[in-house]
Amino acid sequence: MAGISLPDGLKGVTDGSDAASGNIGQYAESTVTTGTLNADGTYNAATSLSLGAGDWDVSGRCVYVQVGTTVNAIELVVNTTSGANTGSTLGRDRFQGLGTTLGGGVTGNGDNVSLSAPNVRFSVSSSTTVYLNIQATGGGTFNGRVCLSARRIR
Repeated sequence: MAGISLPDGLKGVTDGSDAASGNIGQYAESTVTTGTLNADGTYNAATSLSLGAGDWDVSGRCVYVQVGTTVNAIELVVNTTSGANTGSTLGRDRFQGLGTTLGGGVTGNGDNVSLSAPNVRFSVSSSTTVYLNIQATGGGTFNGRVCLSARRIR
C-alpha cells in the first residue's frame, strides 16, 4: 500500500487501497436487512459499529418497505445509546405522514421511504459503540435495509 506522510506522523493512502486500521481514511460499515418491525413508537437498534479512539464521521441510511397498514412517521437516529433517541444523539432524519386528507403516511404493500441521518462527528477517547436506531408510529409493520458507516477523519 502506497502512503503519504501527514503532520504528526498520520498516514493516508494514494493508491486507491483501503486505509489500515488506525489511519486517516479507515472505513467501517454495517449493512443489514431487518425483519418485520412494528410501528409501535419504540426505538430499536437496527445495527451498530464499534469505533476505536479518534475522530469519526458517521452516517446512517435506511430504506423502509411498507408491509402492513399505514405507518405515519419513521425516525432514524445515530446515537451512542442502543434503542433510544437520548444520550449522544448526533444525527437524525424523520419522515412524517401528511395526514388522512393527503394520504395518511405510507400505506399499502411495497411503498418505500428512504431516510439518511446526516454525517456527524464522533470524537471518542476509547472504543465506543455507535448505533443506528429506528422508530415508527402508526400501528403498521415494515421491513428495512439499513447501513451505518464511519470514516476516521483523524
